Order: sequence, then C-alpha cells, then structure tokens
Amino acid sequence: MKFKHLQTIGITSALLLTTIGGVIIAPQVKANSLRESTQLIAAKTTSANRFVSVGRYKTTGGVKIITENGQRYLEFDRAFATDNGPDLKVVLHRNSSVGASLRERDYVAIAPLASFNGTQRYLIPNNIDLSQYASVAIWCRQFNVTFGYAELPDTANVVASGNFVTVEQNHPTAGKATIIEENGQKYLEFDSDFTTARGPAVKVVLHKNSSVPVNLQQKDYITIANLKSFDGKQRYSLPADIDLDKYQSVAIWCQRFNVTFGYADL
Repeated sequence: MKFKHLQTIGITSALLLTTIGGVIIAPQVKANSLRESTQLIAAKTTSANRFVSVGRYKTTGGVKIITENGQRYLEFDRAFATDNGPDLKVVLHRNSSVGASLRERDYVAIAPLASFNGTQRYLIPNNIDLSQYASVAIWCRQFNVTFGYAELPDTANVVASGNFVTVEQNHPTAGKATIIEENGQKYLEFDSDFTTARGPAVKVVLHKNSSVPVNLQQKDYITIANLKSFDGKQRYSLPADIDLDKYQSVAIWCQRFNVTFGYADL
C-alpha cells in the first residue's frame, strides 16, 4: 500500500460534500478536515489499556483481549467512542505508542470499525502472532490518519459466562457475569450493564446449581464478597482454593433476609 501526503486544500470538501447532478449530498462524517500535515506525532502513553487520542481526533474507552473456545478477540468496552470519519479500520501496531500516520510495515488491519461508539468485538485471526504487536489503533485508511490507540492488554481467558435473571421480582437483576483467568488468577466480572436492587448485606455468592432459589441453604453456596456496587462494571478475585467445577452459577443474595435477588448460570 502506498500512502499519499495529504493536502489541506480540498480535504474538507472531499469529506463533507459529494455532488451528483448538481445536488449536494453530505456523507455521515464530521464536518472537519482530517489532516493538516502528515508529520508523525507521538501521542501520550496509554494507561490501563485505555484509548488515548492522537492529534485533533478524540478517542476514549477501554480494550481487552479475551480467549473464548480457543479463539481470540479484541473487545472494546461500553465507554469506547471515537470521532466519525471515512474508512476507519481497527489495526494492531507493533509499537506501544502510535503516530498520526502509519507505515505499512508497522501494522496489520483486523477489520473495518463496526461502530463509532459502544461495546464491540473483533476476531483476531489465528495466524497473527500477538507477541509482535503492542497496541491497537483506530485508523482512517483513506487519509492515513490515526484517531487514537491503546496499549494491548494481557490475554484474558474466558472460563465461563452467563446473563443475570431476576429471582425475587421486587429485586430485579440484569447484566452479564463472566469468570476470566488472567495471568494465572481467576476473576468474576460483572459487565457495565449489571444492575440489581438495593438492599442490606448484599453478597456475591457461587451456587452449586444452575438455577438458584429465592432462599439459600448453607450447604449449597459459598460467599465470594460483599457486593461492591448495585450497578456497573465490577471485578472480584476468586480464591485459588475454590474448585469452580463444583459451582454452576453466581448469585446476588441478601444475607440478612436470605433472599436471592438474581443469578447467572455459568
């Protein structure tokens, strides 16, 4: 692929307006030019696998790599957002920081960007050696412009996952629970859509059955932790001595009144 130096004159009109038979049609991209220069600009280093913006184009949110059923995926979280633009691609880059324009030898394209915002997932082909890449970037191929990038996280292996269902109807519970293994440690994660009713002494428990009743018997569950928050993304470390094969679900349980708010079959 050969990259062209962009010229300021004409870029704005090329992005904003297309004329057909004298009628002006505006494509669905932001009303500004992409580049004023092709000079390489080093953006600041990312933190905790969060996207940072490059130049004038804002990109935010987080990224993780998961392995599920032997296949690897890039996942952008719900907070992901980037400016609109034409021909945006998701690419892996060899460096931990990414300049304003790319050289062909430094990256590999994964897929067209599926959406300018929100949760999304991209398959990582099996022939890609992730050890050769240090970051993921949002890149406009048409004008060779980087919108933002994030350092690649460690691979997280998905052990099990399931969606919450409500047990006690006055205490609705929703969202997704996932058990992942990361660097030898297992974690229980609730996604950003997680929500449950408020109550006293609410606990996160693992239960031996795939469905959980309103009232629990002590022999059937193990307590992991106090619930950190009634909504939103959260993570709990799982003790190394827990045999996960003995537990089939995770439940949100009010210990004081022995009432299950909801559970997810794992």
